Amino acid sequence: MLKDQKKQLEYLQKSLQEGENHFPEEDKFGYQATFRDYISQAGSLRASTSQQNETIASQNAAASQTQAEIGNLISQTEAKIRDYQTAKSAIETGTSLAGQNLAYSLYQSYKSQGEENPQTKVQAVAQVEAQISQLESSLATYRVQYAGSGTQQAYASGLSSQLESLKSQHLAKVGQELTLLAQKILEAESGKKVQGNLLDKGKITASEDGVLHLNPETSDSSMVAEGALLAQLYPSLEREGKAKLTAYLSSKDVARIKVGDSVRYTTTHDAGNQLFLDSTITSIDATATKTEKGNFFKIEAETNLTSEQAEKLRYGVEGRLQMITGKKSYLRYYLDQFLNKE
Repeated sequence: MLKDQKKQLEYLQKSLQEGENHFPEEDKFGYQATFRDYISQAGSLRASTSQQNETIASQNAAASQTQAEIGNLISQTEAKIRDYQTAKSAIETGTSLAGQNLAYSLYQSYKSQGEENPQTKVQAVAQVEAQISQLESSLATYRVQYAGSGTQQAYASGLSSQLESLKSQHLAKVGQELTLLAQKILEAESGKKVQGNLLDKGKITASEDGVLHLNPETSDSSMVAEGALLAQLYPSLEREGKAKLTAYLSSKDVARIKVGDSVRYTTTHDAGNQLFLDSTITSIDATATKTEKGNFFKIEAETNLTSEQAEKLRYGVEGRLQMITGKKSYLRYYLDQFLNKE
């Protein structure tokens, strides 16, 4: 799990570095969603900067247009002032004035009133000077407006640094998380190695194959005393090809048998799949074993097994033991027992 998470985090790191999605599929840690969020944030920065620059461009264009219009007014006003100054000079010196001059009508009025009259000249010059003064006042205002209208705003140029800062923040966070994951992986592997060593030290390996029989008194214990019996390894019935049978007989029955007699063992755990094993008694206890149901003598018998019998037979299976004496049939034997005949 930790290694898979580290791999997905490395996909995120590469995606951030190159600005492309390097995830082969959707991950379960949310790292691909983190990359998509980063792309969305970067897109928002670009869109915001673009909108800002568009606004600045529009404002700069409007400022340029206003400045141009004021510039035209300045040029027109300067031309008017020149016309009135020319008209003033013509009145004062008595020279002629061109018909396209802006003050030509005033000049003509002066001429019609009699240019020899000094008072008329003074009045005409005063009128021209008044026009010039008014135009010069307007010109001064236009020049102030022109100077203030031409200011151009600088375009937003911090997009690259903003994008780089955003990437650096995400990469720094990924780097920290990778460091923590690497530490966790190292700790997990170290712990696993220690556990493995402990398991190896606590492992018991049999010297040969067989059937493992756990001691019921210790099988459920998490801790046992030193030297306690944990299990016994019984030999494989298929490999041995024989089995030892144990039975307990009453004193009455044990008196009728001896070592070497034949017995038949019949399993009782599965009526539809019973086993019948003909065996030979190998030992009879000299003393009885005391039980809740009385005193019984333990006898043991051995039987050879076919491969099929060995495969079906299990250690600890219970059954019935029937005696075979001489060449009597089973029915004859039990009938003689009933009649107390030898």
